[in-house]
Amino acid sequence: MSKKSKEHSEFVPRSVKHKKKKRKVSSFILIAVLLLTLGGATAAVLNFGLVPFQLGVFNQGQQHEESSELEEEQTYDTELTEEPSEEEVDEETDNTQEDTDGKGDQKEAGQDTRQQKPKEVEQGTRSNEDKPAPHNNEKPKENPAEQPKSEPSQKAEIVITHEVKPNETLYSIAKKYYINPDTQQHKIAQFNEITNPATDLKAGLELKLPDPDIIAFHNVQSGETLFNITMRYYRDADQLIPLANYNHIVNPANDVKAGMTLTIPHPTILKNYKPSGITIKVNKTSNTLTVYQNTEVLRTFSVATGKELSLTPEGTFQIVNKVEKPWYNPKNIPGGSPNNPLGSHWLGLNVPGTNNFKYGIHGTNDPSSIGKHVSLGCIRMHNEDVLWMYNNIPLQTTVYIVSE
Repeated sequence: MSKKSKEHSEFVPRSVKHKKKKRKVSSFILIAVLLLTLGGATAAVLNFGLVPFQLGVFNQGQQHEESSELEEEQTYDTELTEEPSEEEVDEETDNTQEDTDGKGDQKEAGQDTRQQKPKEVEQGTRSNEDKPAPHNNEKPKENPAEQPKSEPSQKAEIVITHEVKPNETLYSIAKKYYINPDTQQHKIAQFNEITNPATDLKAGLELKLPDPDIIAFHNVQSGETLFNITMRYYRDADQLIPLANYNHIVNPANDVKAGMTLTIPHPTILKNYKPSGITIKVNKTSNTLTVYQNTEVLRTFSVATGKELSLTPEGTFQIVNKVEKPWYNPKNIPGGSPNNPLGSHWLGLNVPGTNNFKYGIHGTNDPSSIGKHVSLGCIRMHNEDVLWMYNNIPLQTTVYIVSE
């Protein structure tokens, strides 16, 4: 290479380097002027991150000085016209972190701790937001102290009230009303929400008894009949005979007296006291007579009853006599006569206060009257029907007369 060319090659880098230094000095002078004039804007400039950027440019300038002068000129021109790339920013960030690492690990640990706290709060918020909303069927938990007392879970068909007497215990009360008091006393306690019978059961307490075997103890009043008592407690005349059997009453018309006490059992108990033989039921409302074999209907007949409701007595009676071709004494009409209003046969009832011949079931000489309210108190039947009764119904058969 010639001397001239050599000098030319050395001259070019120096001039470029000289120009570069001038430009840098001019840049710092301009920045200083801006900082002095803007004053408080210095903090804003620092917040926008110009210092790290300038440090990074300064470091890069030093690195480029060690390279060839031609590459320095090209790099310098590129830096003046283009913004730093992402890789360069990463390098600057890494350099800045390396410089600050030497200042102490305690400060960095403190910053990490402060940064972790907001994350924990943010994670907690997100976890609450991520939780699914409760379903409509889910109910919020209630305070047990605020919950109202639940009503007894048992469902009873009949509930009676017993006022606790002095010195009564839960067992003695259960024994009075239930066949099996051992198990039923626990049922009574649960139904009344009694946890400690020794302290909770006090005299005067109205105790509720669910489905007792015995629903009442009835003191018969003057003028009461077994029929009235049956209708009062059961509203079903079919329970009359079972009630009589339960209380060992043979003749309701004579055995039920004022002052006596009748035990009134639950209807399910009376099922075991249904009559085992034949019984008769007369319904004055429908003017029918029904014959039962045990609990099954054997025969049903149409009859005539009193032209006034009170003329045919209501209650429980027995058939105490049977007469073929009865004599009609009021008008002295012999039995068997076509004019005899008693017809062909008679079955007498033991209605109290009579001689057992005043009221009875008999035939008729007027078939057209059957099914009507026309008699003076007796139960009229067609002659062929009363004949069947005469032949098939034994004495002492129970007859109860009702209005339903």
